[in-house]
Amino acid sequence: MLLGYVATILGGFSAYGGSERTGRLPLQGTLLVPCSTWLAGRNVVVLMSSIG
Repeated sequence: MLLGYVATILGGFSAYGGSERTGRLPLQGTLLVPCSTWLAGRNVVVLMSSIG
């Protein structure tokens, strides 16, 4: 659980916090597709487990 939390923090920093140091624009919209795909998959797992 701690490993997932640390990975999330590092991913968030590299995606958004790194732009402050480098002066480049942050990522916009590119993480929407993988995140929504992951969320849809999690919803399917929860629905399937509740159905039986």
